[in-house]
Amino acid sequence: MDAKLLTVSLSMNDIIRLFSKIVVQPSGCWEWKGHRFGRGYGRTSLNGKLIIVHRLFYAWAVGPIPTGCSKNTPNIDHLCRNRACCNPVHLELVSLKENVRRGYHLTVNLNGVVKSISEWADEINIPYATIVKRLKSGWTPERTLTEPININKRRTKLVRGHQLI
Repeated sequence: MDAKLLTVSLSMNDIIRLFSKIVVQPSGCWEWKGHRFGRGYGRTSLNGKLIIVHRLFYAWAVGPIPTGCSKNTPNIDHLCRNRACCNPVHLELVSLKENVRRGYHLTVNLNGVVKSISEWADEINIPYATIVKRLKSGWTPERTLTEPININKRRTKLVRGHQLI
C-alpha cells in the first residue's frame, strides 16, 4: 500500500499571505506570527484545509512528505529547536524515533550560554517541568529562565513548622 504524500503548490497570493505572517529572526528562523496551537507550532489554512505551517513550507520548498499517523511515518524535526520556525533549511525529515531522541537533549541558549534544561533547572532553582511547560507555551528563553515562579499563597502548606511550596 502506497503512503499518501503531502504536496504543496502555492499561488502568488498564497505566498504573499503566508510570508506576511513570518518574521525572520537573526538566527535565520522564519518565525510564524500567525495562529499557533498546542506546543507552539504554527497552523494556517490552505485551500480550505488546516495545515501545520512547518510541514507546508517543507513540502513546498523541499518536496512531498509522507502523511499518516503510523510510527513509520517520518516526522519533521526543527534543527533550530524553535517550533514556530518554518524555514525549510532548519527542518529535516527524520523517523519518529530519531525525532524523540533529539528532543530529549534540548538545550536553552540564554545570552550566549547554552545549557541543558536539567542544568538550567539546577542552577536557577526552577523545576524542570516548569521550564519545559513555559518553553512549550511559547515563552522566550530569557523570560522562561528569569521570571520567578508565581507562588499562590493559598496553596502554601505548613508541615512540621516549615513552609513547603
